Amino acid sequence: MKFDTGKRIFLSVAIAVVAIIAFFVLFYFGLTPKCPVFQRLHIYCGGCGATRALFYLLQGQFSTAFRYNLLFCLAFPFFAFWAIQAWLHYCFQKNILPTLKFSRKTGIFLIVLFIAFMLLRNLPFWPFSLLAPPQI
Repeated sequence: MKFDTGKRIFLSVAIAVVAIIAFFVLFYFGLTPKCPVFQRLHIYCGGCGATRALFYLLQGQFSTAFRYNLLFCLAFPFFAFWAIQAWLHYCFQKNILPTLKFSRKTGIFLIVLFIAFMLLRNLPFWPFSLLAPPQI
């Protein structure tokens, strides 16, 4: 089935609206997912608090979002750019925004950064205890 540009835009916006409404309803009623790593091992993984951080970022409460997951908040603009880039490519079937490319060294650096963030946020003393989310 082939869609024209208008149908693609309508379909993708409709899906996004439903997803955002579902996200806020689930968060409002406290149905956010629990981290399986934290539940089983009682340590904070690098993604712990990212859902709550996204919720507060979307509300414009940046300091609260940073408190839940600083690394996610710093990476969010790049995630948003890539999502918008993919959406535009889907709608118009061509690259409208420039493509972000990074080298293998950058990829390795990001993996090491993620692991270091996970290790440091589990240290029980200041200033590293500030990296742990307030509650999970």
